[in-house]
Amino acid sequence: MLRLLPRPPLRPSSRPFSTPPSSSARVEEVRAAAADRLQGRARFYKSVSTAPLSASAPSVQSPIPAGVDLSPSGARASTAELTPERLASLAPSSFPSAPFHTVLLDGRALKTPAKNELALPSLALAHAVAHEWDYQASHVEPSAMPLMVLCSTALDQVATDGGYVRENVMRYLGNDTACYHAGTDERVLRKKQLAAWGPLLDWAEGRLGARPAVVEGGLVFGALAHPAALVETARTLVDSYDVWQLTALQAVTMESKSLLVGLGCVEGFLGAEAAVAASRVEEEFQLEQWGLVEGGHDMDRLNNDVQIRAAFVMRDLLELQ
Repeated sequence: MLRLLPRPPLRPSSRPFSTPPSSSARVEEVRAAAADRLQGRARFYKSVSTAPLSASAPSVQSPIPAGVDLSPSGARASTAELTPERLASLAPSSFPSAPFHTVLLDGRALKTPAKNELALPSLALAHAVAHEWDYQASHVEPSAMPLMVLCSTALDQVATDGGYVRENVMRYLGNDTACYHAGTDERVLRKKQLAAWGPLLDWAEGRLGARPAVVEGGLVFGALAHPAALVETARTLVDSYDVWQLTALQAVTMESKSLLVGLGCVEGFLGAEAAVAASRVEEEFQLEQWGLVEGGHDMDRLNNDVQIRAAFVMRDLLELQ
């Protein structure tokens, strides 16, 4: 059992992660409910540590409600028995025999929001999640625990309903943000788009076997007319991902509104800086034109940065065995 170093002083907290609005009234309702559930959730533990996973160990339920990150799939979280078959399905494809670890609060194994074991197939990842819990000061704030949110999503949602997640990310290909370019009359924006998305489209052509369809200077009715070979290869690639790769893909794809950006991250073509830049080309252009509203645009920029970088951190930590 490894004890962590004393936690650092708490930084100013940010609001919970947000998602693209669908119905403003519903989003505000969910946001208010999440805030109510978190009020008064004081830090109830003193020590944080990590240990090998054991189904028989005393446990403690996570105080974070399922879906508190406001993800559209939050309601799909479910509980599954920790069987050898489930553990095998949770093993990363790069290390199929990796030992599992978990996080302890006052010596009790932490559960996920859906009451699943927090089974982490990397000691480095377990340490990082434990540090997020130890970083909490007077109250537990999910917005300061992006890795815990991602790992819980993997265990509570992706591992139990991977088919839904795969279909969901594939839908983004039909209206992929990286495929909508400004016309020649908008030279500045077009230049920024080509700089951020041009290399990605070139990579996608080589990796997926065909050039993605691109619309210039307008919108199309219905899905983009991508070559059938590209769509088929993309689906085959998505179907091949393990739980953790699929979780990272979903996080980046939803944040960037682009399956191509998500695939570029998981496949190692895009780094974190490039992925963040590719996900905010038009937003940053608008801010340059009209200015930034403090407490709004800056928080959206921060949320985007944290969500995408957390996916990269989780991916990299899983490679440390």
